[in-house]
Amino acid sequence: MTASASTQQPRKTESRRSNCFDFLRFLAAFAVVVQHGTYHFDLKLLWLEPNGRWWFYDGVPLFFILSGMLVYRSAEKCILGGHPVRDYFTNRFLRIAPAIYTYLVVTVIVLLALGAMSWRSMFTLQFAGWSLATILLAPIYNPPMFRPIGLGAINGSLWTIPVEIGFYAMVPIFVWAARRSGFARTMSTIWGFALISMTVLWWLGLQGMERMPYKLFHVTFLAHLGYFALGMCWSKLWAQTYQSGWLAALCAALYVLVRIVWLGPKELSNPLETLAWAIPLSYAAIWFAYHGPRLLGRWTEKVGDLSFGVYIWHGVVLNVMLYLGVKESAIGRSWMAHALLIVGTLAMASASWWFVEKRALQLKPYSSRPDQAAPAIKLKEAEAVAG
Repeated sequence: MTASASTQQPRKTESRRSNCFDFLRFLAAFAVVVQHGTYHFDLKLLWLEPNGRWWFYDGVPLFFILSGMLVYRSAEKCILGGHPVRDYFTNRFLRIAPAIYTYLVVTVIVLLALGAMSWRSMFTLQFAGWSLATILLAPIYNPPMFRPIGLGAINGSLWTIPVEIGFYAMVPIFVWAARRSGFARTMSTIWGFALISMTVLWWLGLQGMERMPYKLFHVTFLAHLGYFALGMCWSKLWAQTYQSGWLAALCAALYVLVRIVWLGPKELSNPLETLAWAIPLSYAAIWFAYHGPRLLGRWTEKVGDLSFGVYIWHGVVLNVMLYLGVKESAIGRSWMAHALLIVGTLAMASASWWFVEKRALQLKPYSSRPDQAAPAIKLKEAEAVAG
């Protein structure tokens, strides 16, 4: 679809076929895969060098922004639609837990098959702690038993899971507060906490990003509340916002200027620097989600919503490749290392979507997509008509 300079409303039908939200999430996850591949293989891919400046390093913040928008809408639909709040939490559980539990089981099987882990180690406190943390959806414990395997942490990227879980737990409270006190007042309070939290994270980082206070605070939703808050704001304000392709392009250019040209791939920024690139990124991304080419929406409908699977499995594939010595081989010195990582990740992500995630999502009590009511809701409606 071509960009229009006139104000446009979001399309009424927000299915995968009519928007690019799933594609944006996939793109964000894919950017993380390439970033980690170049860094850990110490191998250039196209124009991107390890820790090179010209790359999209904000796949995770983009995830959080989109999550803020879509999850807030889901909770709002649940509460305003008269569903019990447990239906909202059931939906959130089904979106994350089945894929994470599958990752836990399959990873153990792979490590045992490779000889990277012994059967005896499964009966240790370290393994029990790692397994329990994963089952509780807080997979941030990386025991010493995994140090000889690849990167020494089976999947360090999963620090985002407890961040998302913390946000999920708070969203119904945000929706209820907005109904009681008004959206503007509620968001003002949230933004106050977000700015304080961003400042705390920045200050802790200045004291040492490897120190435990920074690491612990970094895996809480408060540390990233600013990104979620941006998404929540757009969830209510987007329909009344001036929507222009030229403005989206300008915001994308501003993001590049601030984030890539000025700041570069540094991990720590103060709140003002962060907002200087996060706000234009959020506008450009959401405009693209609604007004991007329909072909991209149809593509993700056909291949599946692979974003979560790509994010989960790329760390495992990367660790297996490093454990098998791919980095030191001839393959590890060529583009084939990246190809193996990407193909292996896409294969695992596809299996995760089609055999686990999609089937789990069919059990949702309600759907936040207007044209894709979950089977459980359709059954209840059919029973009501028949009754």
